Amino acid sequence: EMSASLVGSEMCIRDSPDVFVTARQLCDVLNNGDQVNIGLSSIYRNLAALTKAGFILQTISQDSKEARYRYVSPETCGHRLHLTCLRCGKTVHMTQKLSDRLLTDILRVEDFAVDENQTTVYGLCRDCREQRT
Repeated sequence: EMSASLVGSEMCIRDSPDVFVTARQLCDVLNNGDQVNIGLSSIYRNLAALTKAGFILQTISQDSKEARYRYVSPETCGHRLHLTCLRCGKTVHMTQKLSDRLLTDILRVEDFAVDENQTTVYGLCRDCREQRT
């Protein structure tokens, strides 16, 4: 049976698809208002369970080394790869045409079938690249 904090964690992340959140950010959101106080350790346990179940993806921020989490939704993702900025965490969907071509090439050349719902390509977005110059 799912606990209230697990349900709250999943709903909060699901309401912001393609946005990475940290456990601390999630804890702040869930504890804002008249809800029962949920501890950070409970949030981490819930995030681990949701990650293991395949509902969310976990990545480590390049800047802070803190784990970030993002909801995975076949409905909104449409079997496309994600592009995620290592600095700001912004995530966008790769175009369907490019995603399909890349997945097909990997299968043909490497004989490896990529799970597109679980795959993210990491780098720096245009805004973060421009800030570096």
